[in-house]
Amino acid sequence: MAPNCRRRGPVLERERAGDVAGALAAYRATSARLCNQPAPSRRVREDCARALVGEAELLERDGDHDRAIAAYAAIATRTGGAPPPSALGLFRAGRLAYDRDRVTEAASYLWQVV
Repeated sequence: MAPNCRRRGPVLERERAGDVAGALAAYRATSARLCNQPAPSRRVREDCARALVGEAELLERDGDHDRAIAAYAAIATRTGGAPPPSALGLFRAGRLAYDRDRVTEAASYLWQVV
């Protein structure tokens, strides 16, 4: 069963225990369950965004920067362009890309935030 993002205990326990694969699987299961609903409530949309951001942050902390950039950049699409998570994802994708000297890619993400 996927964790509820408002009660991230099981995911955080996996992260703290160093079970990156288990935590990623939990975030992905949660986002698959929540982000694909046809008419989600505000709370479901927020929990979807939390799962997507959590996955991207975990990839970044684990040093998998290419996948983190892709995960951050996908947040805008996966949340239907919802302003707060979309802006956060695009900004972080741009920052990570810029830190890796991928300036053109970074600029494309960052300009979408403006």
